[in-house]
Amino acid sequence: MSQIKTSTKKIKDIFSDYETNSNILDATVQGLNLIKKSNILELSIYSNKYIEIKDLWYFEKYLRERFQFENVEIRNII
Repeated sequence: MSQIKTSTKKIKDIFSDYETNSNILDATVQGLNLIKKSNILELSIYSNKYIEIKDLWYFEKYLRERFQFENVEIRNII
């Protein structure tokens, strides 16, 4: 029986052109879902450091503008 090896990547690795001094860059992406019909991106992230609400808002704004998503939903997994 084979096992599927999964690896998590940090936001700074996936979205390397996003620049900020926030802890959000060190958060790991746990899941990503693109709903094509409604052009929505769902992103689940994990961080052991506190991420401020405004930093989540700026990151959502970046994703909407950079990739032309109608909406971005970020879930912070604790």
